[in-house]
Amino acid sequence: MKLRNKITIFFILIVVVSLIIIMPYTFLAIKQNNKRCIDNLSTQLFTAIANEADLWLANKIHDIRIIAQEDCVKQMDIAKIRTYVDDINQTIGQEYGNSWGTFAIGDSSGIGWVKEDMYIDISERSYFHDSAEIEQELILVPPVSSKTDGSLISIIHYPLINEDGYYGFINAAINLDALTALMEKIDFYDGVSWIMNDEHLNYTKTRIPDDFPLDNIHLDNKANQLSYGSYTLFYQKINSVDDLYLCTLIKTDALSADTYRLLTNLMLLWGLIIIIAMILGFFLARSIAKPIDEFALQLKKKMEHYL
Repeated sequence: MKLRNKITIFFILIVVVSLIIIMPYTFLAIKQNNKRCIDNLSTQLFTAIANEADLWLANKIHDIRIIAQEDCVKQMDIAKIRTYVDDINQTIGQEYGNSWGTFAIGDSSGIGWVKEDMYIDISERSYFHDSAEIEQELILVPPVSSKTDGSLISIIHYPLINEDGYYGFINAAINLDALTALMEKIDFYDGVSWIMNDEHLNYTKTRIPDDFPLDNIHLDNKANQLSYGSYTLFYQKINSVDDLYLCTLIKTDALSADTYRLLTNLMLLWGLIIIIAMILGFFLARSIAKPIDEFALQLKKKMEHYL
């Protein structure tokens, strides 16, 4: 084999072996850094959206607390309550996503007035009986169909309690369209977002993929994501209501797509480096071998002359 070819092969081998040694560490570092960036980004994003949902719910709960301080409510003056609830349903009630009938105010019998000439009876509802027994400021009722317009709603049930005990309640109906609209603001790797409690009850109209086993999932307050099958679930606690979470479900492949795209481009770059190394190796070997070949040729001629 000619010296020039040996030098070319030696130079290319050095470049290739160096790249093979560096490649695994580079790939691992890129994957780890990208995962760290995605985790940080998702945490910041979900914390911001969860805070927005938290603030939205906290404002609604604050409305209810103010209503509970009205004299007619504290005194449970039904005649005045019937006029009062009609007024608030036509004003602040619109902010809950309902066309009408957001609030119902009633006494311990379970009869709650929605307007002057309309009432609902919740005396047979389980949450009505639970509210007089459990020590919670409010109960977020699982989604039901509204008795006023048939739309899907969740109810904030707020027990009214004074020194004499339980004397009434305020119900505030939250249209699921309002919560779903908050979730539609989340645009993260084409994932789907919803709000649910720790019993996996969905408080939005978001459709969760059928192949994701939601009932088998346990949300840990110390973490903010978990993987199951081909999915990754990100979640963040909403603090204004107990055991309520903002969730976003993403295909795990979608999270890795940018990383794999970067690694593919890097491999193409390294392939280009090897080609360039081959070309450089050829010219380098030529520049080294040519003077040696010429010297060897001259030396050979001199030896032949003396012989």
